[in-house]
Amino acid sequence: MLRRLLAVDMTDIVNRAVTLDSVLQGAHAVCERLVACTPAQTFDVLDHELQHRLAGSREADPATLFALRRLNRDPSVKVEALAAEIGWSRKHLADRVRRETGVGPRFYARLRRFERLMACLATGTAPHWADLAAAHGFADQPHMVRELRSLSGLTPTVLAARLLPQGGGIAEA
Repeated sequence: MLRRLLAVDMTDIVNRAVTLDSVLQGAHAVCERLVACTPAQTFDVLDHELQHRLAGSREADPATLFALRRLNRDPSVKVEALAAEIGWSRKHLADRVRRETGVGPRFYARLRRFERLMACLATGTAPHWADLAAAHGFADQPHMVRELRSLSGLTPTVLAARLLPQGGGIAEA
């Protein structure tokens, strides 16, 4: 979706600091319109702008969309098996996913699994770590701990304690 909104190959901007105007043509004008409108008009302006940009962009090809949906649904799927199912090489699949998302298929699947786990933690119920690990496709609880530390820099307990309500992010220590 971001590739469609920005109309750039995501590999062109990954791991780079870029200005909004450099990737979103006319962003300055949209910001000026937002500043000038009332709070009630803000969402109308944003909706119009987003619909206009998305209408003028191309959807990813069906095979790439299939691969992304499959990686979303089952982060444990083997990239080689997914590529073979589509009829592509592993490298071709990785290139297509990278163009759409800015990251390769394995890392994309890791991020999706992390997001689902974060959504679970955000419910506020006391986590049972082993059950969460099994439910989210981790090999075991230590695997989940390593993944959470790798992606967030925090242990699961600290991460859960720092979550802000209503998906508001993670509080700093």
